[in-house]
Amino acid sequence: MTVTTRRFPSYRAALTIAYEEEISGQAYFANLAAFHLGRAREALLLMAEMERITVSILAPLVALHDLRIADKDALAAEGTAEAQAIRHVKWAEIVQQMRDEYPVYVEEFADLHHQAPENEKILLQFLVDHEVAIIDFARLELDGDDRSIAPLNRYIANAALFLNDAKGKDAR
Repeated sequence: MTVTTRRFPSYRAALTIAYEEEISGQAYFANLAAFHLGRAREALLLMAEMERITVSILAPLVALHDLRIADKDALAAEGTAEAQAIRHVKWAEIVQQMRDEYPVYVEEFADLHHQAPENEKILLQFLVDHEVAIIDFARLELDGDDRSIAPLNRYIANAALFLNDAKGKDAR
């Protein structure tokens, strides 16, 4: 499957799609993990956590722009169905797809980041960074590097720190 960069009619439309796809992605990775063992399962569960955290980071933008988001259960069901559809695909093929096709999402998210008002860019950088971390993981994993999970853990740690700092500022 060849993925091409999508163009969206507006910043709001792109933000809506990105947010919805993170919700779907969380279910996709979590459900795909059920079909794998060991390192593959660990990586997929970390990716599901990354999607969850990214949804949390983007939630203030969804509220700020009063975006109409599709039903979250329906989005999760889409992610689950996508995972079911590739349940028999070998791990190496899944990782190769991440390496080869996910750069398109980086392009889309970078474009969204570029369009964003300055005060929203910090949140959208996490959207870009989470996709980059998955690609970095995929490259390392395909190279047989036993530290391939490090980019996933690094993203989670940085995003969690950001969320904790944001909560601390809200409490003041």
